[in-house]
Amino acid sequence: MLGAQGRRVAEQQRRFAEFAKRHDELFREKAPEMADPAALAKLQSAAVAVLRHHGFDQSELAASWHGHQDFSLRDHRVQLLVRDAILWREAKAKAKAAAAKPLPPVQRPGASQGKGAAQKGAAQDALVQNLSKRLEASGSLKDAAALLRARRAAR
Repeated sequence: MLGAQGRRVAEQQRRFAEFAKRHDELFREKAPEMADPAALAKLQSAAVAVLRHHGFDQSELAASWHGHQDFSLRDHRVQLLVRDAILWREAKAKAKAAAAKPLPPVQRPGASQGKGAAQKGAAQDALVQNLSKRLEASGSLKDAAALLRARRAAR
């Protein structure tokens, strides 16, 4: 009888070792960034903190990790973790959708200048330069007033 029980325990341990190996490989396949030992250690530490926050104690976690304890999805702590994961994914999707909205181009305050505004702006700049040269040459108050009007119109 003792031999049969020992064989049953050994068989359970072998099956769990195969299960753990298969699922570790699947995890590395689906989360390749966890191939980095530092990133994996950081994730494991954070996972323990989250699980402890939801009420798991260190002995339960160790026993579950090594296959010495049955683990049920009906456990309220697991259900809370699943809920948190769902809420986090929804929040992440909403943030991505909000960031993806195209924004209109930035516009200067004031009235719209229409399609010919660039041409008018270039013509206005040329007028200001011409009036500035004329004022330098003549020094006339009339030329100064014309230059002032042209500069105000260019704004």
